[in-house]
Amino acid sequence: MKALILTGPNMGGKSCYIRSVALIAIMAQIGSYVPCESAKLALVDGIYTRMGAFDNMLRGESTFMYEMNETSEIIRSATSRSLVVLDEIGRGTATFDGFAIAQAVLRHFVETTGCLTLFVTHYPQIQEIANEHPKQVGTYHMGFMESEGPGMVASNLFDSRWFSRSHLPLQAYSWYCASKLWVCTSCEFAN
Repeated sequence: MKALILTGPNMGGKSCYIRSVALIAIMAQIGSYVPCESAKLALVDGIYTRMGAFDNMLRGESTFMYEMNETSEIIRSATSRSLVVLDEIGRGTATFDGFAIAQAVLRHFVETTGCLTLFVTHYPQIQEIANEHPKQVGTYHMGFMESEGPGMVASNLFDSRWFSRSHLPLQAYSWYCASKLWVCTSCEFAN
């Protein structure tokens, strides 16, 4: 598998997960301790990331333009031996435009570059690329489970091929967060 599509709720741990993978790859590259029982890591010729919302108004670059410039540089620079980490490409524009951009970027990395790609998105339709390339693309969902203790929450990674509505927790994570901020006092997941 060369690409991983990761979906899930805001604040569900998606960005932390992909940052951890990038950091572990860097640590392994320099011969450092890697925090796991065992790992098989390929050498990479570069680690390219696009995360977060930034702008450069002094140069006349909106958040969207800044994101597109960074993404364009990654597309030009990445090779089949690179690790590419992309977090929510296309969020800085309209929904359908953002979806089209995100899909085109992911397709490029899967079909043309063939690099290791971690792709976080809120566009569930992008998972169709995994149906077209089942041996190269995996789809995963970062969910959450409320633990027994008050306020105890744990993120979990689910394989989206086996994930269904029947596996959803009784509360959505955003509602959990809203209840902690007193936005919603009686939030329950509606089946």
